[in-house]
Amino acid sequence: MTQPTLLLVEDDPFDVLAMKRCVAAHDLPVRLECAGDGEEGLATLNRLLAEPKPAAVFVLLDLNMPRMNGVEFLDALRADLRLARTVVYALTTSNDVRDRRATYARGISGYVCK
Repeated sequence: MTQPTLLLVEDDPFDVLAMKRCVAAHDLPVRLECAGDGEEGLATLNRLLAEPKPAAVFVLLDLNMPRMNGVEFLDALRADLRLARTVVYALTTSNDVRDRRATYARGISGYVCK
């Protein structure tokens, strides 16, 4: 069985490092991929799904990023029929109720404040 992939879409290098350490420290059976913003996240997701035997992909999504933020990423993701069913969790510093509503309206599976 192919390991599932955890795609971290995050622009903060310290948060990326923390996730890498967490995955390693707990010996999580996932392949960790990282993208620095929403545009890179979409490109990475498309690359992963184009692999000969694509594994399940779960996205951990920061909301406040340059170029393409988390909400814009979700809009593009849900508009693409190949990507629309991707499981996404928001992992963000934003505790703003408007951000929660905006992301849940776009079909996220959970919202975690870091």
